[in-house]
Amino acid sequence: MTILFVVSHGGYLRHYADVIRLLASKGHVIRIGIIEGDSAYNNLHVDQAKNLKRMIQGIEKGNDRIEIKRAPVRKGLWIYLATGIRKAMDYIRFLDPYFDASPKLKKRSARNVSAIYRFCFWLYAGRKERLPRTRWLLTFLQRIEAKIPGSKEVNAFVQAIQPDILLVSPLVEFGSSLVDYIKTARILKIPSALCVASWDNLTNKGHIRIEPSKVIVWNHFQREEAIRLHSIHANRIVETGAQTFDEWFSRVPKSSRRGFLAEKSLPLDRPYILYLCSSSFITPNEVDFVKKWVSALRSCDERFIRDMGILIRPHPMHSAQWEGMDFGEFEHISIWPKHGEIAVDEETKTDFFESIFFCAAVMGINTSGMIEAGIIGRPVFSMRVPEFQDSQMGTIHFHYLVKGGLLNISDGFSGHLDQMPEVLKLSEQDQKKHSQKFVLEFIRPHGLEKPCVPILVEAIENLRNAPTEDDQPLSGVGFRRVYLYLLVLMAFPWFFIKTKTIVFLKKSSIYFLNAMRK
Repeated sequence: MTILFVVSHGGYLRHYADVIRLLASKGHVIRIGIIEGDSAYNNLHVDQAKNLKRMIQGIEKGNDRIEIKRAPVRKGLWIYLATGIRKAMDYIRFLDPYFDASPKLKKRSARNVSAIYRFCFWLYAGRKERLPRTRWLLTFLQRIEAKIPGSKEVNAFVQAIQPDILLVSPLVEFGSSLVDYIKTARILKIPSALCVASWDNLTNKGHIRIEPSKVIVWNHFQREEAIRLHSIHANRIVETGAQTFDEWFSRVPKSSRRGFLAEKSLPLDRPYILYLCSSSFITPNEVDFVKKWVSALRSCDERFIRDMGILIRPHPMHSAQWEGMDFGEFEHISIWPKHGEIAVDEETKTDFFESIFFCAAVMGINTSGMIEAGIIGRPVFSMRVPEFQDSQMGTIHFHYLVKGGLLNISDGFSGHLDQMPEVLKLSEQDQKKHSQKFVLEFIRPHGLEKPCVPILVEAIENLRNAPTEDDQPLSGVGFRRVYLYLLVLMAFPWFFIKTKTIVFLKKSSIYFLNAMRK
């Protein structure tokens, strides 16, 4: 079987490297298309970019069943309409009452839509009957998307490979070009699937504009997100677990604790706490918070908390803020690695694993590293503070960490300092029990001892038998019909203007809208 797997940039392949190798070992031919080139690494330190490129090259090295190439995107005039429609959907989805407590997510999506359309979309769907009106707007825009012809460039690329199935990830980036690949798959009657790459993809990012044959999710939480937020039919959703975390269940340290601490310039005679930094979207200025946290820790009444070493691990996409950082009078603090690090090869994965394995506890605001810590069995702490309210309780995925039992969370520094000694005095076995429920439900819903990579591989192999019938035909659509939809959309801002000179345009546009609603 020939499988075409298209990703927006090469960094996503780190989630699927083991899946791709297992598919190839079973005799399948894997063709990987990467849309973005070197521009995807612009926010990375040069060493991180090199590691990521080596990881990508290593996937196909020595295996003639795997080939990686650049994937084309749509060109020509249609791209402007397609991109605009997709970004509008990405914005409108956040008008849903489900996101009322998520102003940060709403603000980010709004950057991609012009002010006049934001205002009019809000007037129509942001005040009353919000859920049905939001869904109607999304359906309307999906109809326009469906009438846009398939991309000639994408069609030619896919037809040259002649895949039996087509996979994409992540598909939900704002204005994503991957929509054209799902559209082509439906035109050519090729079974397709969205592989959900991360824990927050279905809540933090854009809309699934065209429904693929299958949506492959981690767990029942993401299943509900796909149904409730993206209107995906339940029978198209497959739960496989989070394959990207499989290796963390079986890893063992390669260094001694003494050797690790010496390398990181931490004291050998005491435990340390690992602080995992978050992305720039979550914590734009994390340094100031960490300074306050370190100061609070060093003033704790409990001596063993006060004297703990501190290892700060910068986020790989947000490490510049730590350049030249000095904690002054506070001792036993190390920032490592200086420029952050994406765990993509054996060396970087080992360093990340050992950072968690040898620590006494993990602290952070809102980052996926907390999940690895839970898998490895270390207690995970966080605290609710006003400056990060929208980055924590204002994101959907953070609630899973809290409700699932992974996080030991408190309000403010005083609550944090009261809570930490109580948790750290528990036995290691009791600490692991605290996070085991979350790991079972969120990461390995098929069983703690059952790896997810083979389950995902089986789901991909079963795709060949997935139905490819088209709910909304995407080919053979005339230009006049698309122009009509476009005309109505362009007229949308005028619906709310009361000037008599445009009454005719208003009534005409409303007539066409009502006709299409029927």
